[in-house]
Amino acid sequence: MTTTKSRLSQTLSAGRLAVTAECLPLAALLPDRLDAVVVADNCGHIGGSSLACAAILAAEGRPAVLSMVTRDRNRIALESEALGAAALGIDAIFCLTGDHQSLGVCPQAAGAYDIDSIQLTQAIKKMMSEGRGFNGRAIEPRPEFLVGAAAHPYLQPMELNLLRLRKKIAAGADFLLTQAVADLAGFTRWMDAVREAGLDQKVAIIASVQPEEDVAAAAEMAAALKGIPGVRGIHILCGGCKLLAAGVIEKAGLV
Repeated sequence: MTTTKSRLSQTLSAGRLAVTAECLPLAALLPDRLDAVVVADNCGHIGGSSLACAAILAAEGRPAVLSMVTRDRNRIALESEALGAAALGIDAIFCLTGDHQSLGVCPQAAGAYDIDSIQLTQAIKKMMSEGRGFNGRAIEPRPEFLVGAAAHPYLQPMELNLLRLRKKIAAGADFLLTQAVADLAGFTRWMDAVREAGLDQKVAIIASVQPEEDVAAAAEMAAALKGIPGVRGIHILCGGCKLLAAGVIEKAGLV
């Protein structure tokens, strides 16, 4: 795993349980002891620039993770944004392909889809290791990022699921944020398969919880996920309501 100065990197490297939360787009109501605040990138609705919001958090000393969705940007824009993030003090990036715009964000928009999240992960890691941009040109200084990708525990068949995980790990993902866990038994079966394949030893898996309206149920789910071998952290999806996310974090005793 890449080791950077980010709080999330230090927590994962030390073997402690990481606690992260999503923000849409600011995090004033979230506990300041989180290992990372993942700034969403036009997820579900169009909001403020994720880069701008992550930069504000970084300037305030909050450990921000910048989400970058390839749906909306070609590789020129993606490289430019990554370099800008590094210059602004952001040291972690979460790579996503993104849901198709026709599914709700803005059906009238044209998608870019120049590269996917796996290719973005690989390109950012190449910037770091070789000092070369997406087109192969030399860049200086080399950026340093902790790089994350998404994991989908309920994707079937399991062989395909594990194949995608292997591709993301091979591309250089340092951590994986899962989709929201609703079916604990199904998630447990997925983690069993991940451990059997030895993938939990190659990447840090952070399980996501969606509070919705029931804080107590979400806190109970978070507590159960903490006990599953191979789970390295808990991520709280706020869905736009940071008060609910903060309540789950407090009730589950996560920080």
